[in-house]
Amino acid sequence: MSELSRIEEHIGYRFKNASLLQEAMTHPSAPTEGEVLCSNQRLEFLGDAVLELLVSEILYRENPTAPEGRMTPARASLVCGASFAAIAAEIRLGDALILGPAARKNRLQENAAALEDALEALFGAVYLDGGLDAARSVCATLFHGRSFDVESYVSSSENPKGTLQEIIQSDPGAGRLEYEIVTEDGPPHQRTFAAVVKLQGEVRGRGRGNSKRAAETEAARDALARRSS
Repeated sequence: MSELSRIEEHIGYRFKNASLLQEAMTHPSAPTEGEVLCSNQRLEFLGDAVLELLVSEILYRENPTAPEGRMTPARASLVCGASFAAIAAEIRLGDALILGPAARKNRLQENAAALEDALEALFGAVYLDGGLDAARSVCATLFHGRSFDVESYVSSSENPKGTLQEIIQSDPGAGRLEYEIVTEDGPPHQRTFAAVVKLQGEVRGRGRGNSKRAAETEAARDALARRSS
């Protein structure tokens, strides 16, 4: 299987126009002797805009009550060079890059900026080849497992759930946090939820709120307060 075919397998999309995928994987350092190869810079420009739109769309859909000020930092964390380079590395996009001899000798296929550019170019190519629905499907595939919960991108002082998670993860033997909604009462238009957070089956914090997320946040805050008391 060629590297380009392998990329198609990874992203779950088969190109109708294979030259678009080849262009997306062509670094500006690639030789231009004989038939001139277009580099991926124009597709990179387009793909950057496509990715920002698709990630914004997911954040908007997954966080129906979040204000713009909450969604913006989440998007900035997801639509950035480090995020794109990490995804590109996961699917070994660098192995498919078409590079010049000097660039390959210098292992540019492992360079974060080159990987970022290649991922953006890939999305530009998918968009041109299959439209927004195809790009949306590839985005769902490649961003699977990444958090689109805007609360996870709030600073730790405002995000007790994230802070508690970081503390627990720092101890490999601590186990996994579990949140549970234990009661739900009040009229339909004014529900109140009670939540607990557990570690290895033991309740570590309790909280109440007018949404499940708010109740879980307060439970985490209570767990943090108990740890420091």
